[in-house]
Amino acid sequence: MRSIRPKPFRWLLFAGLSLVATPAAAKVMVLRATGPSSSSFVPGKVMADDTRITLKANDQLTVLDAKGTRVLRGPGTFVIGQASTATTSTLAALASSGDSRRARIGAVRSVPPVDGQLLPNIWFVDSAEGGAKCIGDPHGVTLWRSVADKAQRTTITADGGAAATVDWIAGQSTVAWPASLPATDRATYRIDGSPIEFRVVQPQPTDLQQLAGALVANQCQSQLDVLIKSTSAK
Repeated sequence: MRSIRPKPFRWLLFAGLSLVATPAAAKVMVLRATGPSSSSFVPGKVMADDTRITLKANDQLTVLDAKGTRVLRGPGTFVIGQASTATTSTLAALASSGDSRRARIGAVRSVPPVDGQLLPNIWFVDSAEGGAKCIGDPHGVTLWRSVADKAQRTTITADGGAAATVDWIAGQSTVAWPASLPATDRATYRIDGSPIEFRVVQPQPTDLQQLAGALVANQCQSQLDVLIKSTSAK
């Protein structure tokens, strides 16, 4: 008797239906880890939101999910995607605004921390703080200062000796980066003596976890701090 084999397209159709019916697990990203278990939670690590983790005494883990950033403190065992008191998400304000979603990815909530004013845009370059600076558009870099009550002159110097000055008027908190000093990837400058290095992020992130991952990968620590503060789930 001849064996009867199912037609291939039926198996493909069944497989396709099975894939559609299976929801994708939500993801949680590690942004910062301190304490005795920190080596197990490298910044940038992504886990499914139903992952169960155990933290020891003095462990502190900062994570990002769809509700924002939050901190888990040990000792204890946690399901990493369960936010205890989060009621709102800042994702819409940070990353989406209709057709201008990509342009607004860097906008952050205007909440001043205890130690000063928060960057109003994640891509702005803080003129008073050195280190790696992630930028999205190397041809449209914006220099920012937290205290804008007085006129000020800022000097920017390249390693090769080329320099440019920026004059701020009273009340002005942002100026365009000097066109004479290219903001290319890995270019290094000194802003009034404080060293910075540009890290160009392309393509620009389109969601919070992509943005956080880019900041972690490029070691743009001060901007990561801003993202954590501005997206903290309350």
